[in-house]
Amino acid sequence: MGTRPARPGTRPARRGASAGVVVDDGAREAGDPSVRPGGRGPVLELVLYAESRAGFLVRTEGAAILPLRSPVERAGHGETAGEGLGPLVVRTAKDRFGLDVDYLGLLAAESGERRRLTVCAVARGPQEFPAAGGRTRLLSMADLEARGDEVDRAALFATALSWYHASVVARELPHRVREAVDRSLLYLENHRSIEDGRWGWNLYMITLFRGGRPVMALVVDPLLEREFVATDAANGGASSRGAAAACPPVPLRRSTVSLVTNYSAAGRVWGERMHGVLGGRCKRILSMWAPALDLALISTGQLDGMICHEGGLLDVGGGMLLVAAAGGHVLDLSGAPLAAHRSMYGRPVSFVAAGSPELARELLDVARSA
Repeated sequence: MGTRPARPGTRPARRGASAGVVVDDGAREAGDPSVRPGGRGPVLELVLYAESRAGFLVRTEGAAILPLRSPVERAGHGETAGEGLGPLVVRTAKDRFGLDVDYLGLLAAESGERRRLTVCAVARGPQEFPAAGGRTRLLSMADLEARGDEVDRAALFATALSWYHASVVARELPHRVREAVDRSLLYLENHRSIEDGRWGWNLYMITLFRGGRPVMALVVDPLLEREFVATDAANGGASSRGAAAACPPVPLRRSTVSLVTNYSAAGRVWGERMHGVLGGRCKRILSMWAPALDLALISTGQLDGMICHEGGLLDVGGGMLLVAAAGGHVLDLSGAPLAAHRSMYGRPVSFVAAGSPELARELLDVARSA
């Protein structure tokens, strides 16, 4: 039988050496010759957050406040040999402290004579914590900050708390996204209306926001059974099924353009005036009173452009993401690129949109002339 090569940065095991605990995050390899039978093994320090008590379980040595500590028990050749750092932390917390924990990550590692792994974990839900007294205490983050001079490596506790909050968000995120979508669909079902002699909505649009910006847009046209989807995972990493940028540019005189205004009397007056100006310069004007669908059609190249006068974010936000994700262009009336943002809610939004920058500029000139 051949010998398995050691990983880079590790030493091969000696023949006949006892197997040690294998940990993934920077700890010693199984069979490391420095882990000798009877020798001093690494120490595991546990920065443990007690969720139900909103504090850290710590130990005290005189005036010093430190993380919980346990020697690393070396596993034999049984089922725990070769376990990762996460299972090791979970097992140690249960065996040494009687607590069920979730491992969150490695905070620090020291080698040499003082081999020490400092890890972060959380005890979720109600549990029986060691009674106050002796060397064990439950201290909140505020208590630790107030006694900062007594806390060993206080920054580790702050990091652990931020990791705990991140774990809560990560655990709840799928539920939050599903809840947002479900509520949107429920709203649509509860606000059905009779339009054009048909029961139901002409259009469904759902836009999800994160950090103030739309990160997903869905427009559904139930009449023709069409769906338009775009995502923007990192504010710049947008993708969609559209292909506006791939379509050859169309000059304004041969373009079909959507004209969108708000529902006010002044908006209708502006729209009539713009209709007269634009009608003599483009091939066709389209007014569907569905700006989200208009923008979705621009994103796929089925519509050439749009002029929007004082629209609402809820009507155009998702469509603006669809156009941008497909490589199209959305400009405000100053000529600057415009992206939807939650701060636009409640105030009018005016812009032009097109698949090509040339048509966007031509539409901008027309919009400014009204």
